[in-house]
Amino acid sequence: MGAGLDLKAVTKRGELRSVEIALSHIQLPSEMFTIASVRDVTEQRERDRALLDAKLEATLATRANKEKSEFMACMGHELRTPLNAVIGFSELLELSAAKRTDQAKIISYANSIGSADRDLLALINDILDFSKLEAGRFELSKNIFFIVEELGNLHSAFEAKAVKNNIKFTEN
Repeated sequence: MGAGLDLKAVTKRGELRSVEIALSHIQLPSEMFTIASVRDVTEQRERDRALLDAKLEATLATRANKEKSEFMACMGHELRTPLNAVIGFSELLELSAAKRTDQAKIISYANSIGSADRDLLALINDILDFSKLEAGRFELSKNIFFIVEELGNLHSAFEAKAVKNNIKFTEN
C-alpha cells in the first residue's frame, strides 16, 4: 500500500520546486522493502492553482452579473416611483390652477414635485455611484439622515398617485 506526501524542495541551483514523495512497502517471505519515489509536480500544482483561480474568478463574475441584473431590474421600478409622483402632482397642480384651488394646496403640490425630483436625482446619483464602484473609483462617506423626514417624503411621493386612484392614507 502506498502513501503520498507533498513537500517543497530546493534544487542545486536554488530553485524552489513542489515534489511528491510516495512510499510503498513490499513484503517478501524473508524481508520487507520500502520503496520511495520522488516526483517533481511543480508544473501540475501551478496548473491546478491557475484552474482554481479561474474557477473562482468565473464564480465571482457570475455573481456580479447576477447582482447587476437584479440591481437594474430594481432600478427600473425605483425610477418609476418618483417619476409617477412628479407626474401625479403636476396633474394635480394643473387641475388646481384650472379650478383656482387655494394657494396652500398648490404650494403643497409644488413642494411634493420638488421632493420627488430630489428623490429622482438621488436615485440617478446612486446609479452613477454604482458605476464608480464598478470602475473602482468609489469613495465611501457617512451621511446622517432623519428617518421621520424620510418617511414623510415617502408619504408625499405616494400621495399624488393615491389621490389619483381614489386611495386614502390612514395612520394607525
